[in-house]
Amino acid sequence: HPHHASHRRRLAGQFLEMRRLRIVTTRFGQKMICRHPRGDIVLYWNMNEQEKRAEVESQWDGMFFGVKRTVRYHLHRRRFFKFWKAVTDFLVIASGGTVISLASAQDKRTWIVVAAGAVTALFGTLDLVIGFSDKGRDHRDLLEKFSKLEAEMTKDAVAKERLVEFTNKRLELEVDEPPIKRVLNMFSHNELVIAMDCPQEHLADIKWWQSLAKQFIDICPERIRTFKQIEDARCAKQKQIAASLPAQKPAEIKA
Repeated sequence: HPHHASHRRRLAGQFLEMRRLRIVTTRFGQKMICRHPRGDIVLYWNMNEQEKRAEVESQWDGMFFGVKRTVRYHLHRRRFFKFWKAVTDFLVIASGGTVISLASAQDKRTWIVVAAGAVTALFGTLDLVIGFSDKGRDHRDLLEKFSKLEAEMTKDAVAKERLVEFTNKRLELEVDEPPIKRVLNMFSHNELVIAMDCPQEHLADIKWWQSLAKQFIDICPERIRTFKQIEDARCAKQKQIAASLPAQKPAEIKA
């Protein structure tokens, strides 16, 4: 079919950041678990209706949680850029007013005029290059779109039967997203876990220095794990160490 190649390219673009982790075979069928920046995605086939319903329920809960987390993420980004836009505007206006007032008064303290002019030029250039207002507007639009998607998912009781439709809508919205800050994304995850009163084991272990720079740069995001993952890894390591130890022979019974 002439559209098959373009269709494959489009799907490849949507799933560009997905990576197959493993294929799990159960007594009901098979499922493939893929890694995505927003969370794991499970694709399943050859399953009976019972496990399909369970998988759909699990997928729905995971996607709904992911959408709510994305809403919080874009809310944080919008507030961040809105704050820095206000700061740069204030500093540009204040330093510009200082330059004008000192120049009109023919003040001899030229270093103040130079410093105020440098501040005006610096923050004006930052606003021009980074575009705080434009980025804030982009995140505001994404916030509105994901909030609308969240509202559609909770509109009626049969929404879970439209899992594929809502998954496609979410993927279409994620195409317009800028590269995510993974530490900030996990910070939003923690906020949502606390807000929804989920078990504390699902909280991510984010260090203070990672949280401090979360809006600017990702510092070692691959090291972030939930407390459950940390505990599971510790138990698995203990089992591996125990299995590697030589088996102890039972003590001989003396006559």
